[in-house]
Amino acid sequence: MGYYVEVEQHFSEGRIDLVVKTATHIYVMEFKVGEGTADAALEQINEKHYADPYLAEEKQIVKIGIGWNQSTRNINDWKIEA
Repeated sequence: MGYYVEVEQHFSEGRIDLVVKTATHIYVMEFKVGEGTADAALEQINEKHYADPYLAEEKQIVKIGIGWNQSTRNINDWKIEA
């Protein structure tokens, strides 16, 4: 399919939940389970500089924060920052 997926990628600043690479984009995703929100997930991506290791690849980086409700097993909210 042309996608490369990295799960729980460890870096000095923390652990990225999910990274998906395509030919043109890199999607950096953080999930917040329970009371967590998409805003909190995006804040963590930015504060811990999760996208920085991918800047040299010269692809468009898209940050996605996802709030996940554990009891209903559904996504509460999500936000995208490109």
